[in-house]
Amino acid sequence: PTVGRRVVLVGGGNVAMDIIRLLSKQPDEFTGSDLHPDTLGRLRSEGPRRIDVVVRSTPTDAKFDPVMMRELAHLASTEFRLADAGVLAT
Repeated sequence: PTVGRRVVLVGGGNVAMDIIRLLSKQPDEFTGSDLHPDTLGRLRSEGPRRIDVVVRSTPTDAKFDPVMMRELAHLASTEFRLADAGVLAT
């Protein structure tokens, strides 16, 4: 599949963090990857420039392991922004 320049990921669990980490890597950060060569080639040349993550829970109720967030923080091009839409479902 083709990955666009802007990606919206729905979910905030560990699998979502793995996907974000994969899509956020710079070409040189794929060294030693076991991805299929075609997929690796596309991600190296056409990776997303922006990834928006949409979750239902509050930041304090996040479902991912904090270690995964720290791993994301070590990637060269990662920038975090927290946007609180202030929308509550009743």
